[in-house]
Amino acid sequence: MQKVAVVTGSAQGLGAAMAQALADQGFTLVVHYRRSRDKAQEILRQVQKKADRSIAVQGDLANQK
Repeated sequence: MQKVAVVTGSAQGLGAAMAQALADQGFTLVVHYRRSRDKAQEILRQVQKKADRSIAVQGDLANQK
């Protein structure tokens, strides 16, 4: 079974560090970002070296609409 983790706010800071640590542990990542697309793409490139099926997803999780 494949391990998948969704890390919200993973484009920078603690979220980015968590995403990288989870990739090191064999997780496929969903790299979430709200506005920091370029930073999220960089984190995605880094985690894809260990988890090539990882993806980036944009979304405002504060908006309930």
